[in-house]
Amino acid sequence: MLDQFDHLMVYTEVDGKPPLLDATIPIARPACPALMPSTTGGWVADEANPRWVDLDVAPARQTTMAVLDVDGSGRATAEVTARMDSYFAFSTRSKLRGMKKDQDGPLVADIVKQFPEATVLERVTATDDDPTKDQIALALKMDVPAGQALNDYLYVQPVLLPMLDDELDDVDRRLYPIDFAYPWVQRYIAQINLPEDYVVDEVPASIRLRSDDGSLVATYATQENADLRTLSVNFTVQLDRTLFAAEEYGPLREMFHRIIELQRAPVVLKRAK
Repeated sequence: MLDQFDHLMVYTEVDGKPPLLDATIPIARPACPALMPSTTGGWVADEANPRWVDLDVAPARQTTMAVLDVDGSGRATAEVTARMDSYFAFSTRSKLRGMKKDQDGPLVADIVKQFPEATVLERVTATDDDPTKDQIALALKMDVPAGQALNDYLYVQPVLLPMLDDELDDVDRRLYPIDFAYPWVQRYIAQINLPEDYVVDEVPASIRLRSDDGSLVATYATQENADLRTLSVNFTVQLDRTLFAAEEYGPLREMFHRIIELQRAPVVLKRAK
């Protein structure tokens, strides 16, 4: 019987809701346990009413906004703000505590990983850290080589912060289930301020991707404002399931591959004649 269990939490009920209390990580907030039992739930050791309960948590959310002032060479001054809650807030606080240099900061490290020559202009700061609401907001400013000039064209990558990586694209077949730590929603909004003498030539087509069971959804859309000389990109990915069987790997891998293609897709600017 005991071999089924490998983690202990406190089950409480407050206003009819069961927040889970986990003391293994001191800075974790209620309803944000260190380990999510995504398979069978949890066993409530109640002498009067022992029972299994579902331990689903609401998706962790992160919304990031980036304003990119791009010059004719493709370099961009990027002002980035982000708001996150739940596990994203917990991860952000952990990184802030362990930050020894600017490049180690939350968001910054992810941008530098994608653009190694990026530099910090204004270090990351927490602008709205409210543990009682389990949320935190960040602001930072960076110089990012987000574009590449080629003849009369400028190829700009608007998504500075990737939502997915290649971790699911390493093998053709898996023998074990794919287990994500928690459900999440990430939204990324970018505003590109066009450089002098350039106009929008080509953008990725707006699209909505959805897995067969609806547990993974991605939307990508662009909008140009010719009067303000701006191009906006709105990119959202939502993962509602945390456990996928090995035989589901193929379709899941294909979804991840298509989402990664979207986050790497450039917008093409052309020098105006």
